[in-house]
Amino acid sequence: MVISIPNNDINDSAVKNMQQKHAAATCQLPNNNGNIVKILEPVKCASKQTLNKDNRYPITTKATLIVLLWKQGIVRLSRFLHTGIEWSSTTLFFIILFFLKNELMPPTSTYIGECDNVKSTEEKFMEEYKTPRFILYTPPNNVTNQLMAMTAKILQLENNTYNLEHSVRGYYPAVNDASIMNYMKGMKDDEAIVIFQNNGSFPWKLNYTIRMKTPFQTNIYESMDGSFVPHMQFGTVYESFAKLQWAIDKSYLEMRTGDTVNQTITMQEFPFVSDEGNEYIELICTILTITCFVSLVLVFVFLISRLVEERISGIQELMKMIGVSSYLLGISHIIFTLPGGLAYSFIGTIVLTTTPNPYVAHSTFLLIYLALLLHFFTVIAMAFAASYIARNSQYVVTVAVFTYVVLWIPSRLLSNLTMDWRLLWITGLLPHMPCYWFWEELGKLEAFGQGVTLSTMMSSHSIHSAPVFVGFLLMILQCFIFFALAWYLNHVLPGKYGHAKPWNFIFKHCGKKVDPTIIYDDEMVNLKQFESEYFENSPMGIKPGIKIDNVSKNFQKTQALKDVSFNAYEGEITVLLGQNGAGKTTLMSIITGMMSASSGKVYVNGNDTTVNHDEVRRDIGLCPQHNLFFTDLTVLKHVVFFFKLKGYRSHKAYSDAEELLKNLGLEEKLHSGVTELSGGMKRRVQLACALAGGSSVLVLDEPTSGLDVETRRALWDQLLSLRGSRTVLLTTHFLEEADALADRVALLTSGHLCAYATPMFLKKAIGSGYRLSLTFTGDNKRADVENIITSHVKDAAFKQESFNTIIYDLPSKDSDKFAAMFNALEGKREELNIKNIGVGVTNLEEVFLKLSAIEKTPAEDETDGNAITPIKIDGFRLWARQFSTLFKRQVKYIISKKYSFLLLQIILPILLICIFTRTYNDEVDQSSSNMARLMNLELYNKMVDKRALYNVDMRGQRARTDVKLCCGTTVEQSTDIIGDIIRIGKEDKLEYNKYLIGIEINDTDAKILYTTTVRHAVPVAMNAFSNVLAMELLRTNEPIISTYNHPIEDEDYHHRIILQHPKSQVMTMAWALTVLFIIQASCINFVSLPSAERISGARHIHVMSGCPPPLYWLTSLAAHMSVTLFGLVLPALAAAAALDTDHTLHQPSLLWAFAVILFLGSLSFFAIMYLISFNFNEKIASVLLIGLLILFGCMTPSIKNASEMLSVSQARDAWYYAARLAGALLPPHAATEGALRAAQVARLNAYCHLNRHRCPRLLVPDNGFDAQRCCEKNQNPRCYFCIDDFSPGAAMITLFLQFIVYMSLVLAMEYGLFNILKDRLFNWRTYFTTYTGDEAELDPKVRAEEVTASNLINNQHSDKAIVVYSIHKRYPKTIGRSCHAVKGISFVVEKGKCFGLLGVNGAGKSTTFKMLSAEECVSHGQVRIGHTPLSRWSTQPSQQLSYCPQFFGLDEFLTGRENLELLLILRGFNDDDIEREVQHWIDIVGLSKYADVAVSMYSGGCVRRLGAAATLAGGAPLALLDEPSAGVDPAARRRLHRALRRALARRRALLVTSHSMDEMEALCDRIGIMSEGTLKALDTPTGLRASHATGHTLVLKLRPDAAAAATTATISDADGEDSSLLNKHSDETDGREVNNLKEKLGALFSDNVPTDEHKTMLRYRITETRNYSELFDQLEQLKSSCPIIEDYSITETTLEEVFLSFAKNNKSNKSDNPV
Repeated sequence: MVISIPNNDINDSAVKNMQQKHAAATCQLPNNNGNIVKILEPVKCASKQTLNKDNRYPITTKATLIVLLWKQGIVRLSRFLHTGIEWSSTTLFFIILFFLKNELMPPTSTYIGECDNVKSTEEKFMEEYKTPRFILYTPPNNVTNQLMAMTAKILQLENNTYNLEHSVRGYYPAVNDASIMNYMKGMKDDEAIVIFQNNGSFPWKLNYTIRMKTPFQTNIYESMDGSFVPHMQFGTVYESFAKLQWAIDKSYLEMRTGDTVNQTITMQEFPFVSDEGNEYIELICTILTITCFVSLVLVFVFLISRLVEERISGIQELMKMIGVSSYLLGISHIIFTLPGGLAYSFIGTIVLTTTPNPYVAHSTFLLIYLALLLHFFTVIAMAFAASYIARNSQYVVTVAVFTYVVLWIPSRLLSNLTMDWRLLWITGLLPHMPCYWFWEELGKLEAFGQGVTLSTMMSSHSIHSAPVFVGFLLMILQCFIFFALAWYLNHVLPGKYGHAKPWNFIFKHCGKKVDPTIIYDDEMVNLKQFESEYFENSPMGIKPGIKIDNVSKNFQKTQALKDVSFNAYEGEITVLLGQNGAGKTTLMSIITGMMSASSGKVYVNGNDTTVNHDEVRRDIGLCPQHNLFFTDLTVLKHVVFFFKLKGYRSHKAYSDAEELLKNLGLEEKLHSGVTELSGGMKRRVQLACALAGGSSVLVLDEPTSGLDVETRRALWDQLLSLRGSRTVLLTTHFLEEADALADRVALLTSGHLCAYATPMFLKKAIGSGYRLSLTFTGDNKRADVENIITSHVKDAAFKQESFNTIIYDLPSKDSDKFAAMFNALEGKREELNIKNIGVGVTNLEEVFLKLSAIEKTPAEDETDGNAITPIKIDGFRLWARQFSTLFKRQVKYIISKKYSFLLLQIILPILLICIFTRTYNDEVDQSSSNMARLMNLELYNKMVDKRALYNVDMRGQRARTDVKLCCGTTVEQSTDIIGDIIRIGKEDKLEYNKYLIGIEINDTDAKILYTTTVRHAVPVAMNAFSNVLAMELLRTNEPIISTYNHPIEDEDYHHRIILQHPKSQVMTMAWALTVLFIIQASCINFVSLPSAERISGARHIHVMSGCPPPLYWLTSLAAHMSVTLFGLVLPALAAAAALDTDHTLHQPSLLWAFAVILFLGSLSFFAIMYLISFNFNEKIASVLLIGLLILFGCMTPSIKNASEMLSVSQARDAWYYAARLAGALLPPHAATEGALRAAQVARLNAYCHLNRHRCPRLLVPDNGFDAQRCCEKNQNPRCYFCIDDFSPGAAMITLFLQFIVYMSLVLAMEYGLFNILKDRLFNWRTYFTTYTGDEAELDPKVRAEEVTASNLINNQHSDKAIVVYSIHKRYPKTIGRSCHAVKGISFVVEKGKCFGLLGVNGAGKSTTFKMLSAEECVSHGQVRIGHTPLSRWSTQPSQQLSYCPQFFGLDEFLTGRENLELLLILRGFNDDDIEREVQHWIDIVGLSKYADVAVSMYSGGCVRRLGAAATLAGGAPLALLDEPSAGVDPAARRRLHRALRRALARRRALLVTSHSMDEMEALCDRIGIMSEGTLKALDTPTGLRASHATGHTLVLKLRPDAAAAATTATISDADGEDSSLLNKHSDETDGREVNNLKEKLGALFSDNVPTDEHKTMLRYRITETRNYSELFDQLEQLKSSCPIIEDYSITETTLEEVFLSFAKNNKSNKSDNPV
């Protein structure tokens, strides 16, 4: 076997350090099997060059980016469905527009010729205009009386001074305001009031107001339809007004000049040139604005999800630590998001411009493409900035959706406001605003046969938009702003991992690299800690690779680290020890930059981690405590990725990665996904990622956690081979591992550093001596044993007692008396029930236990077997209590997320609903629609450019060239106004629209021309004509006549004449769709708990505790529905009733119907959400749900209803059946369909309520209005609960049926029905046997156990705790080889006994436990628990057992106490028993201090202890514990063992797996060893040792400096050449010492068999059983004669030897590796 650990970043100082340390500077090392271990070092070996430099490339930005793109490509390919949805969603709406083109924009006929395009208008003499029948004027005085007399003469009206009657023609002076007010009450449409503003003297300027009862709508000048086309009514409505206006102006001029004005007035509307402009373009552009917004929702959401996932999981920081910069990570994300943007831009442009009968016919292809592409990039930039809003992955999808909507709202609210151009341009910095501008400009241009081109993009053509060019610039500026904001937030809010910089860091000087010589100054060392006796002075001349200086870390109210200072030196392995929660992982995270320190500094290779973090990250390789993987990469590609980031070329990266993984025992898992691996295999992959590429500093946080013994020891060699070349800092809870690996040990206790020294120094500090351990078969006789020991060794001290083991400390000064003591003990071995005797020198465990200040645990005699006999509740009372408790659990989960919950699920949704409800009011405010306005060109000041034409030819003089009109109007002279205006219209319709009036005057005639593309042009043109005429007659240079129009409000006008309209159909549909979308999008957050409890196993534990699955899901549904109804639905209905001003949404009948739809829609949506949660984690489930909402909650119903609005043919084509299928299967579609129909019914009913006074002549243009029901029956035209083409009744029934179906599927999934069907379907042809191996190899005990199990499996009266007979588990695969994980194992566990399962990682232990707990179905075989067969359909057998899964299984948001209370309540315990039982087990496992702390704050070891307590607290007859002590520190492990012993004392059966052989031997009455899914051996621990490994186990620990020599000597023997880089003579001398040790050992024990050989440890089995007195004497002689021995231990053969023998014997025989 060849182990390759590439290490190509070693500098010269490291080589020098290797020489000083006499460490691993060789090219090859031996491993424990005698094979050669090759280390790929870049140093110059005597005869070899290990690595060709051509196989690596410089680590440049480009190279790193290529590697990231390679990784992104793999991820995208593996998520092809996800990627396809994201990229296709950008074009989906454009494609829909393509298919709906003929409906949205019917083809028009082609114009034949230009002449046919001119629409001529007719002249009309002023005399033909209708004359006002009666005029009231004020104030009456000499001037106004004379003026009105002349006006009346022109209008042929008589003076009715004494007869103010509406029935009489004439004019009348009003003497006071009261008479005017009385007159106004009875005014008719053909009457007028004229108000003069003068003081009785003859005015130099005429200023008057005309008031009529015609609704001129003086508040606006644009047409209501927004189009710039002629509107004939704009001219005809002003006939009476214009005739009165001209009569007053003419009279005034005649009074001023004293001459008669002879011109005959004619009025003519401007001729209009029709063009090939798109009359539907305004609607199209509105749709395109919405399309651009909706098309990028999923891109925005998916990108934020990926960014947050990388940052929250720590993957981002892990990549940064190997030299990947943040901006490269961002660029890689942008590049792989770009295909969607390119498709969005290109296909969108193609659909709009190049298809037949295009939507956009005149705009430049490239400019449309550029607009869409820039809009896409602004959305991407927004996503990067907005991703920092989400602080965890729970609400990421909801945060993304709401953020996207909230960022769009300002542009929606401001888009129709008129403002100064400077302010308008500033609003262009708002998201989506430039995109709105673009479509606004395009609509205006395309409407008149033009388009967005290079010539038109520089100017604005709408008062609501800036030029297209400005919009482009602002979109580029938006990208810069959002990316800059993302860069800033990345430094200030890096999340859980990473160093957070102060908010004002950009104003500070950039940090410079710290001079490495500074950090080694003695003055920087915190000397106060070295005053302790457990601190060793630092060595001289060795540089620290990691320098930790007074580091502290605070978490809210907890201080995790307190002024920690120590060094990890180059070329050494420093081991960090501590109890669970001591702060080890926190310190590791600070060192690697994944977390920032509250105070203090950390330096790595001379670089400050907070200042020079890029340099630090390139030097560090990290193996975190919790695995950090890319879920879509295989095992091989994970390691290849890290190799490539270190500069390896592809073929070299693959070859080295395969070699490294092969030596980690993963050669058969190279192409498997990491999610398919067992826990131990995942740790190996994580370690491989850390070792890849040769980082100079390795930080390994519990790298061997969860590994089996064989794999763990194989990794020791690999770690030891790094000594001398790299700085290694690791944590572990295996003190044997620390003893074998550590050059130095740092010990943390409660955040304080309490020891830092070499292992030998610490052992001497606590008193070096010997440790005697005695293991007993039954009750130990401690008093008798202690008498024997102290009678020989008076200073022997009792140390501790654990289960059936007693340990004594023996002083080294009395070693000459040990032989007699051993003789005495061995002589009474049977009498004293001594099973095993072990002796060794003091080890690190002694140091750990002494320095960790372990709280005293209960003595064994305190652990009585008296169990609490609980009074249990059952029946309906139990169900009610379970429902109440689980409901409270849901509430506590919400409280744990209170701020996120309130903001994202209550406040923000309600706020959005209120905003949109108010925004969707489309009524026109009539209160100011008829304000007083001056009828001159000032009225059009908002127009960018306004123009007028004139031609004056009076008294033989041509018109003056200096004629000016007000308000910046450009006045152009023309000899033929009609001809010029037609010419301009033909050349450029936009230029045509700038011309408002035209004036032609000669001595006898005058023609006034006006446009009808805008309002009020007739009185404005008349005013301009009067002023031009006055300037000609009076030779003035300024206007002197001002005419105001102040219409009289007619409160009864609309009521009498106009049909009262409710909210428009578009706004009504938009409201219904928006409200439903917001509520359901908010409900997506509820998927987090169902997904989390499935992944953690908490739900399964709760069901096993006695909660029926239907009740469990009913509780979840009740909690979620309560929040939805009271938190969202009721506020939404209240907002509709309060904020709707269109008299449509406030109807009580609508509110009730809409409440029913929202209720049923929420029920069905929750049902499908629960179903999705069974197969996906929270993030993917949320993405799927939001995709369902967008595609089937928004798109399909909207298209269906839009088609109906546009009267699209109702032929039953593929689209029709697709829509029907979506409605039948998908709750979002059915709910939206029902909401839209309810809103439409509300409109129809509102028509009736608003216009019932018009009955029986009530005609409503909307389809579906029933006038007969409204007028004759006095009923609503439509009902909400009917089943017809208009009502939502059918949708309500569909939603209810969907809820029933989907909830049934949820329960079927919970009961495992589909897994059972799948298993039976794919395995029905598989022949299962009781044993799949060679019958000759079958252990007799295994065969006997199988026979026993077969006899008991159908015995209903059996008193066994569990009987397992020939169970199999086969995972079928449609592609590739199926996995037969468990192959016919059988065993029986009796009450009060502990049965252990041993096996290497992947042997099938966890799969077996899953079958026994009914989490997985059994492919074949039978299981009986107590008297009942195991079945997921019945809670009875599951309540007979409790289960502690390998990974968690509890609620993180609850406290430890609350978790235990919940489980006991579900089991039916009463309150008194619960309190007593919970406190009992909390005390036993030592969690009293943390009992009321949320589990999310627990360390990994505390979580495991709590899980064990939860398993034992229920009092179930059988407890399954899958690796209960994994990650638990030695002291806590002892507490855990006591808890298990207490359960056994209560006659409860235990079924345990563990990788700790000592634990299994101490706990288990019988042990089964699994390999490759089969049971290879089964017996008591003593029986296994007797059958498979008799004798003694000898472990020799060598000094670290001798380890390298041992390696060198072995290599010299193996290769016949000296490969050492160190002093040759020294190596040969030390090598001879190791060989001398082996020769002497062989001479002493001729029967020794090497079992393990490591760089610092030799392990042998002495096959013959010998007296300890003899063994001790011989080993003491050996130690004194061989100084390279640092420590030794001699015990009887342990279970570990048995396990290793099985693991190695079966290694070469692997055929089908189970997961």
